[in-house]
Amino acid sequence: MEKQIRNIGWFIKDPERKSWPTTTTTLRKETNQQLLDKVCRMFCNESAKWYEKGVQFGPESFKNVIERVQNMRLYRNELMHAAYVELKGGDKIYGLLKSGIKKVKDKSTIESELLTESSIDAKMQNVALISFDLNLHYVQLIHSFDSD
Repeated sequence: MEKQIRNIGWFIKDPERKSWPTTTTTLRKETNQQLLDKVCRMFCNESAKWYEKGVQFGPESFKNVIERVQNMRLYRNELMHAAYVELKGGDKIYGLLKSGIKKVKDKSTIESELLTESSIDAKMQNVALISFDLNLHYVQLIHSFDSD
């Protein structure tokens, strides 16, 4: 997803690819959150030029996709910093328990989640849907670009 977000930013910066590949050296130093925020602003500013034409994938829709990417990024961070307990009975593994500290404002709480095959499949399906929606916006951007 991060690569496709960069592709969207690079296309907005240089839609005719006049300074390609030097354009691709930009949008590389930002954190993931900064990249998402920056490209979201770029897309919303750019799409304001053509959104009136009745396209389906405009600024509000893109903001929604970016919000979903942000949520997935936060979930990924939770996965990276969590502790895991394997739930076994005899020789059979019944699942994994992910446990981690979640900070909301000034309060910390311990949050747990049972990771099963179906819960992991649901997260992977969510990633696929977000990626698909992100690509739809990229294609809309390419088709809506006015080279005049």
